Amino acid sequence: MDDARLVDLLKVGLEHVARHEDAYYNDDAQLGEAIRAAVFTKSGLLITAALAQPTVLQGAEKLHLALSGKEPFHLVGDKRIHLFKKGLGDGGMHLLAVVVLASTALQALLLQENGFTAVGAGWLAEALRRSSSLTELVLGGNPLGDAGIAAIADALKVNRSLRILNVNNAGFGEDGAKTLLETLRVNESLTTLSMKKTLDEESAAAFRASVQRLERATPLELLLE
Repeated sequence: MDDARLVDLLKVGLEHVARHEDAYYNDDAQLGEAIRAAVFTKSGLLITAALAQPTVLQGAEKLHLALSGKEPFHLVGDKRIHLFKKGLGDGGMHLLAVVVLASTALQALLLQENGFTAVGAGWLAEALRRSSSLTELVLGGNPLGDAGIAAIADALKVNRSLRILNVNNAGFGEDGAKTLLETLRVNESLTTLSMKKTLDEESAAAFRASVQRLERATPLELLLE
């Protein structure tokens, strides 16, 4: 399958998903075919040069299962994809980055507890830089660490569509919080930042005070407890 055909399949599948209104979507053969094909394409556009790695192949298989109906593919609502506890790992995030890049309709990506690290966060960050439709990103319960948070924070210095970021219990500390604070100095688009179960009480209080001192034109709802 050539790269142009792969992009077409991804777009068709995602547009179909975006139009679907039921709680569970179980029949997207074209998108499943595109996900599998993405493992073998050599297109630089689809950031797939490293997709021959075993972890990526495993992530691709798990993602295909979640999208093909063998496991529930949960749509919270129109244009919102929810993949909760699917064990997608860093490889799955690599493939989902391809999905985000191919979509002009996807608005929310909810990925709680999928076991991906700073590596997977890096792939998502690359897609986030280029997305103009995504407004909500939920990464809670994944061990992103300070490096993973830094990658997402750096992408948000460029992205202007995201409104809600959830990084609850994402395994980062003060260094990661500092990168988010630096992003908030230049990003006026974000309206909600949820960082529950990350900082200790003293660090959380200091972070909140620092955010309150920022001269942001857009109010920010900050959730720390």
